Amino acid sequence: MTLPSGVVTFLFTDVVGSSTKWDMAGDVMEPAMRRHDEIIEKAIASQSGEVVKKTGDGFMAVFANPTEAVSAAVESQRTLGAEAWEAAIADFTVRMGIHTGSGQLVNGDYLGSAPNKAARIEAAGHGGQILVSAATRELVDEAADLLGYRDLGDHYLRGLSRPERLYQVTGDGLMEDFPPIRTESKPDRPSIAVLPFETIGDPQRDAFADGLVEDLITGLSRCRDLFVIARNSTFVYKDSPVDITTVAAKLGVRYVLEGSVRWSGDRARLTAQLIDGSTGGHLWAEKYDRDVEDVFGVIDEITDDIVAQLSGYHGVLVLTEKKRTVAQDPGSLGDYEAYMRGLELKHRFMPETNIEARQTLLQVLEHRPAFARAHVALAWTWLFEVFWGWTETPEISLREAWKAAKRAAELDDLDSEVHWLRGELHMAQGEYERTEAEYRRAIELNPSLADVRANWASTANRLGMAEEGVQSMELGMKLNPNHPAWYAWFHGSSLYGAHRYQESVVALQAAAVHTVVSRLYLAAAQHRLGKDDEARLALAAAQEEVPEISIAMLEQIEAYRDPAGQAHLSESLRSLGLPES
Repeated sequence: MTLPSGVVTFLFTDVVGSSTKWDMAGDVMEPAMRRHDEIIEKAIASQSGEVVKKTGDGFMAVFANPTEAVSAAVESQRTLGAEAWEAAIADFTVRMGIHTGSGQLVNGDYLGSAPNKAARIEAAGHGGQILVSAATRELVDEAADLLGYRDLGDHYLRGLSRPERLYQVTGDGLMEDFPPIRTESKPDRPSIAVLPFETIGDPQRDAFADGLVEDLITGLSRCRDLFVIARNSTFVYKDSPVDITTVAAKLGVRYVLEGSVRWSGDRARLTAQLIDGSTGGHLWAEKYDRDVEDVFGVIDEITDDIVAQLSGYHGVLVLTEKKRTVAQDPGSLGDYEAYMRGLELKHRFMPETNIEARQTLLQVLEHRPAFARAHVALAWTWLFEVFWGWTETPEISLREAWKAAKRAAELDDLDSEVHWLRGELHMAQGEYERTEAEYRRAIELNPSLADVRANWASTANRLGMAEEGVQSMELGMKLNPNHPAWYAWFHGSSLYGAHRYQESVVALQAAAVHTVVSRLYLAAAQHRLGKDDEARLALAAAQEEVPEISIAMLEQIEAYRDPAGQAHLSESLRSLGLPES
């Protein structure tokens, strides 16, 4: 394979919703993906292109001629669109993005802004859509390809400092109508991602580096003039070699913090580097040699230095808050590792691991009773039992959740997560005004905490503020690009509450996994669109998961402040045959 150099045209493709399809219909996805690969590889070869690499369930290809790149994409879409896919994956579609520019060819791969831009263009599209940049549009031979190019206007793509003009390829055999492309307004603040730190010398102490990064993200998020990417969006790069400019482009940030922790006995040497995400240039670096007992002082020093470089306030905004927070953290590495283990178990969202998480957190609190975040996590384990019906005594679970939440507030009433938790506890008791007040306080304390923004989407919807909920979720997803499935659940429910049913269906179908409630929202949205056959399939899936689900149970789980809002959901499901009790 001989890859072209100089100015070339990049084509990126990706199967839409592939994770969900693999999860729900893996037996038919395997032959479908073989057929998908065959179609795209044949189209690329027929237009003198070269496959650079597979990218998950997609391709990165390169062409010497932009017209041939567009032709390969069109040929692929036409063939894919005519394919008779199995019923379980009848909506099998592929999005494609094309851009022309200079790429640096290194060891069989291309680096630099051009391939990154092509990847961002692909990510902005929808299944069946072909998007091209202005650079490609200007170079294609219209007389040769006999295609149309619909001007979609200027859009900000993640990680790019200037808007990009995009065009949709149109023509016979191609899908024409799509929702607005998935671009976003540019963050108006300096943006940063903290990548997982590498552990050197003692792999058993990897949790130390993970905890260090988590505390850095939390500390940076307290500064309102920083746009901070959430932890689970950066930890996907753990234990993987990365190109900083590529990661920065994918996450949409200007700055990247990376580092390592080298162990020698009980002494740690920490190296941190601040890097310009657009050039890869080093802006700041520091080394710290510390005994393990001084680890939280190290975290405080590093955070203060980074904030001084990026915020313009020289660390003044977070200095006092960081010292207060560090003073309340566990004083030994073992306790902190146990706390992180408890979080990991809690976030599996299963009854068994929820109990294990609680036991782990209680052990931490035996040693460190003034650790506020551990009290917060403990309270959530009790509240999850109430939310998802994992207990026969919800009143006891709610009482224990309140007990832990009140202790957390006594220890740290300026922690955003404390107020988020209290908001959900008030919601569970039908205290709607207090719910709203606590959420607004949580957002005020930490505007960059993505999970609070995302959870507020669901709660705001049930308080009668669906459009505000949608906007909050959109910001949450921007802060946390690699968000978990529950973001899709709450995005879909808030869109349903806003009467944006088609968007609700799209959001809910993007979830890799579902709960009974998310399936019921999907059924209700499909019913509102007049798609009752699909709606009944979603309802049947919900009933298979929880056979006793009923209107009465749903109204208890998903309680609305406004009776009209409750009826908006219940009436759709009642029409589909969900029993009253």
